Amino acid sequence: MSDMYNGTPVPPYAEQDDAGNTAHQANTKPNGTKHEKHKKEGKQHSGDRSMLKSIGGGAIGAVIVVALVMMLWSWTPLFNGMKSGTVSSSNGTITITGDDEATTAEAVAAKDIDSVVTIYVYSNTSSDYSQYFNSGNSSSNSPSALGSGVIIKQDGDYYYIVTNYHVVEGASKATVKVGDQQYTAESVGYDSKTDLAVIRIKASGLTVMEWGDSTNLNVGQWVMAIGSPYGYEQTVTTGIVSALYRSDVLSDESGFGTTVYTDMIQTDAAINPGNSGGALVDSEGRLIGINTYISSTSQSSAGLGFAIPSAEVQPVTEQLINGQTVNHAYLGITMSKSNDPAGVKVTSVFKDTAAASAGLQTGDVITKIDGSDVTSTNDVSVAVSKKSAGDTLDITYVRNGQENTTTATLGSDADQSEEYADNGAPSNENYYGGNGSGRGYGNSGSGNGSSGNGGSNSDMLNELFGNMFGYGSGNGSGSNSGSFWNN
Repeated sequence: MSDMYNGTPVPPYAEQDDAGNTAHQANTKPNGTKHEKHKKEGKQHSGDRSMLKSIGGGAIGAVIVVALVMMLWSWTPLFNGMKSGTVSSSNGTITITGDDEATTAEAVAAKDIDSVVTIYVYSNTSSDYSQYFNSGNSSSNSPSALGSGVIIKQDGDYYYIVTNYHVVEGASKATVKVGDQQYTAESVGYDSKTDLAVIRIKASGLTVMEWGDSTNLNVGQWVMAIGSPYGYEQTVTTGIVSALYRSDVLSDESGFGTTVYTDMIQTDAAINPGNSGGALVDSEGRLIGINTYISSTSQSSAGLGFAIPSAEVQPVTEQLINGQTVNHAYLGITMSKSNDPAGVKVTSVFKDTAAASAGLQTGDVITKIDGSDVTSTNDVSVAVSKKSAGDTLDITYVRNGQENTTTATLGSDADQSEEYADNGAPSNENYYGGNGSGRGYGNSGSGNGSSGNGGSNSDMLNELFGNMFGYGSGNGSGSNSGSFWNN
């Protein structure tokens, strides 16, 4: 399922008093305030001389004020979000420069807003949400969901757009709206494990967004989110980078599909349903992330939004555009949580995998990876997801009460095995534990050890309109029921 407009816009906020009455702030002057003039004792001078003194003192004060303002304004790291700016274009490159005609937010919006699109998703099955798009018509001619996307490349007559995979998963067709123009989208490729997808449209005169470098971000840095929350197209919100390198594991409603998000950008810029796939940009209007999910108990912004960093988005989209399969690090186990000893129990090991080569066996309890304590299956999934095929993991585990260490050289999920390794078959007591479909690779392979379900969302993270997790990766491969991806 994609981002779906639930027809419940967030109302304006107004403060309430203790009795629950709405209170509105206003600029008021305290009662009884008196403004008095003070005279300096001594000889009185003529009015002209007093005027000259007043003018002279005012001029000196003005000079001091101007000097202070210029000095403070030069502190760009501190006041960057407050400085003004305008948009200029040279050889197709748009830059933002200081000026008195527009604020930074206005300049960034002017530069980027036409590079962020609204994606309308159609499916062969009727949707309860279609009523909000076309006067209650729930036929396949009405969009069943929507999300956002970012124009990242032009190649001849085609423009390539990145979005979240969960926005277009299961689509039978998709259309893209840019300003007042609407286009039919074509599938290019997707990678469900990173929750990214690329589509394209045939058009002319559109604006490609400039890539930024998410590895150079700082906590507290000014950012802007652009997308279509609740169907309100080309909406911009501003905030800061609240934190960096956040990692989470989210599962779909069935519990059998999971996606591991690593090194996410956390922001307090308002992100709501419909923002998925939209842009997170810096003060220069450069793309630093793709807005993906929020942490909220209300399915609307609580100031905790998360974006996939551009350092991950850019290489994945380049591979998809080039028709390549996106590979991920693969350990080769299923697992469940262990309480005694504390850690993660290996419930099976697959043949010819990193885990098998490292000597892991069914029943081993992993307690540390690369020196860090392991307390949940998510810890293992995140540790593997941060790596690439060929990288190593130092694993500490307990077997028969004895602590051991080993080094696993990670393989690729393209080479995953369905056959158990020696001493790797599941035992009767944990046969149903772990994630049977995860196979222990980085972007899956977590479970609860009792029902076989995938990793749970312990932090109550709410993805923007569920079912964002498939099992396929690469250029349209995997189990995706939507005919859009079979074109």
